[in-house]
Amino acid sequence: MKLEGLTQLKAIIKTKLRTLKKLEVEVIDKVSSHHANIIKTYRKSQKDIFQQTLEQVEKMEKHLLTEFKPFSFKKAMMVDTRFFNSFLVVFGTKSYNDLIEKGILDHAVLLWIM
Repeated sequence: MKLEGLTQLKAIIKTKLRTLKKLEVEVIDKVSSHHANIIKTYRKSQKDIFQQTLEQVEKMEKHLLTEFKPFSFKKAMMVDTRFFNSFLVVFGTKSYNDLIEKGILDHAVLLWIM
């Protein structure tokens, strides 16, 4: 749940950064140089804030991925040997790759979930 939220936040921040990088500030004669400098400072600060936030989000993602290592069906088969042995009897598969070759990996995952 946290990882999904961080992924969405990262996408939003990247969009904001791209937008800030694309837009250029036009100095118009009606705007004083003082105000133009304030605008440039504001935009640079916003860009820096988004960049730092993006770096923090990426660090949090890495931390979550190392703390909660992804669980795969292949790992589940190694742990649940009784379940895997039943595939040998029913489907005649001796390895994970056999499931892939026979095109029954999706069925095996569904059976394991149930």
